Amino acid sequence: MTDKSAIFWDHDLCLRASAFAARAHLDQRMLQGTHYLLHVSSVAMETAGAVARSSGRLEGDLAIPCAWLHDTVEDTDTTLDDIREAFGARIASGVSALTKNGDLPKDEAMRDSLRRLLDQPPSVRVVKVADRIVNLQSPPDSWSRAKRTRYADEGALILDTLRGTDPWLESRLEGTIATYRARHIDPSCPLLIVPTHHQPPEHARSGATRAPTNGAIAATTLLIRPWVSPVLSRTYS
Repeated sequence: MTDKSAIFWDHDLCLRASAFAARAHLDQRMLQGTHYLLHVSSVAMETAGAVARSSGRLEGDLAIPCAWLHDTVEDTDTTLDDIREAFGARIASGVSALTKNGDLPKDEAMRDSLRRLLDQPPSVRVVKVADRIVNLQSPPDSWSRAKRTRYADEGALILDTLRGTDPWLESRLEGTIATYRARHIDPSCPLLIVPTHHQPPEHARSGATRAPTNGAIAATTLLIRPWVSPVLSRTYS
């Protein structure tokens, strides 16, 4: 009999979202030349790790599809109606809040999106935190020191605005911002320890029934299985 306390999300739903994202971002590349789906899958992994550690506070069936789909409307020809038809109103609402308004100036567009995210449940807001963790890795070589500084400051704005979404993922973002500043802006900036996905979650340390290995295996499977999925095999053939 399946222990439902160890089930963090609907794998079929998340695989459908990953396949949808793969089709939507099919021809996109990042500035470094890598496929854009690397970014999307990394955000999904960060989100899945948070869901698995959250003792049920975060809803995987909302958070993880939103993670896979978070850039589809903003960066591709996909519409919110397409998302709604394929995944329903709740996921479409989450993707809408994660989508910046291209008609606004860049700084205002971020603040507008953050305001709309405050009206969403933590299972949607967590995707924005995960997104900035992934984005605050190595900046493009072409970025000036001023642009790197603005990007780190924007990460701090996201962290401060969405504080209370998920304490563990927020600590990862806080550490990531500090590491980014020290490595790419000012070497004199203090480093913080970034919590890793290998550390046991609170519910595991307290003896709750959910085993952390289930979450780790499920999160890994979420990222591996799409690459051997028949849907994606057809997409990339």
